[in-house]
Amino acid sequence: MGTLKNIDISQYNNIQPLSERVYVAIKSAILSGELSPGEQLLEVSVGKHFGVSRTPVRNALLRLEDEVFIEAIPRKGLVVRNIRAIDGYYIYDLAIALETRSTFLAANNRNKMQLDKIKHYCEKIEAIDVSENMHIADIEYRKLNLEFHVAIAEASDNHYLINSIKDVREKLLMFNTLQYNLDTESQFIRELTDNLVSHRNIYNAIVLQDGELASILMEKHLSYSQKNFNQITNDYTNAQPSELET
Repeated sequence: MGTLKNIDISQYNNIQPLSERVYVAIKSAILSGELSPGEQLLEVSVGKHFGVSRTPVRNALLRLEDEVFIEAIPRKGLVVRNIRAIDGYYIYDLAIALETRSTFLAANNRNKMQLDKIKHYCEKIEAIDVSENMHIADIEYRKLNLEFHVAIAEASDNHYLINSIKDVREKLLMFNTLQYNLDTESQFIRELTDNLVSHRNIYNAIVLQDGELASILMEKHLSYSQKNFNQITNDYTNAQPSELET
């Protein structure tokens, strides 16, 4: 169970204003799994831990609540949002809708620099070594996977799509963290291997400027990820009904 005491805000000292620093520190901890669902975030406790006043803490927490990373629970206050299987299903639905369109546009609009960026993340993901430490490999994969999908969105040249996809991708990081915790090693390796092939095929379609093929491949890729998430969380829910709301 992650706790507030594991978060070191000093690494964000270059960020201003102070409320933004608190916001980034807590959000990063939620996305990485350092702060677990249900972890209580009291203004006084957070302020004392970070050594800051309650005002920047309050502003940061309100922003995180507005972005649905934390939620208010009666008689408990603000806590890290509990991850519900149905939320993951809906977020994947939104990702499919947005990213199939952005991938179509990317295939038609991309320039060489954008294409090189997509290829860079594709190759970085292919170079991940799972033989040493699966947890480290998973963290690296989740980070690079986000960058791969954002790079495709940026190549669409549609700023509204780009901003929306960045937001959705951050939400998916929370669900990917949960999925990793429920995955077996063989499941993770199989999913990573399948995704390597999907990423390369999507990139190749973008290279060929085949927007229709690229968007179809992206839809299949995300639908596969959605199916895996649903299967894993449903299996877990059936085994532990009190642990994960559906």
